[in-house]
Amino acid sequence: VDYLELRDAGLGPAPAHGSARLLVAARLGITRLLDNIEMQIETPAGTAGPDGQYAQSPWRN
Repeated sequence: VDYLELRDAGLGPAPAHGSARLLVAARLGITRLLDNIEMQIETPAGTAGPDGQYAQSPWRN
């Protein structure tokens, strides 16, 4: 893996929550692979929400 970075939607510093983009570059033999995926950063799974109930972070692809 050449790099794996989490950035905001505009490719600035990673946000604590909201829209983000995960960027990756890796080599497979002589081929360099580049990819990215849009993500939503929300309350981490297993943490208490505002009502004291545990929250789950949905995976969005």
